[in-house]
Amino acid sequence: MKTYYFIEPWSYIETHLDGGKVLSVRYDGSHVVMWGKSSGSDLEYELWRLENNGCLRNKKYPNKCLGTGAQLHTEHDFLQKSQKWTFEAGILERESDNHVLNVIWAEGLLPVTDGAGVNIIFRDHTTSMYWTFVEP
Repeated sequence: MKTYYFIEPWSYIETHLDGGKVLSVRYDGSHVVMWGKSSGSDLEYELWRLENNGCLRNKKYPNKCLGTGAQLHTEHDFLQKSQKWTFEAGILERESDNHVLNVIWAEGLLPVTDGAGVNIIFRDHTTSMYWTFVEP
């Protein structure tokens, strides 16, 4: 049985790759990318919490949960399996198929620019799949 965590308060989800980038939602709410930490009203795009039902929720889009394709999907009364996440040992894993959240990057090149892509792939234990919840 999976264990769900409730991370409170809202937190950055920071990659273990060098550069200090955090998981962020595009301004149009379509999908997630890596971004440098913001302040002010832009901060809400970068704040997340993993709720006890498995929803990985963004503060800017509170009626949605992260799901397939590293995109936000509308939350319904019952979450779809593709919208349920667990966090253990630095890995954010999707319950439906044991895929993990991963930063897309070229070997040897760090995601130093804002907007680096994020995908959901099989676990291979590279640094790009490890995360830390960090308070703002």
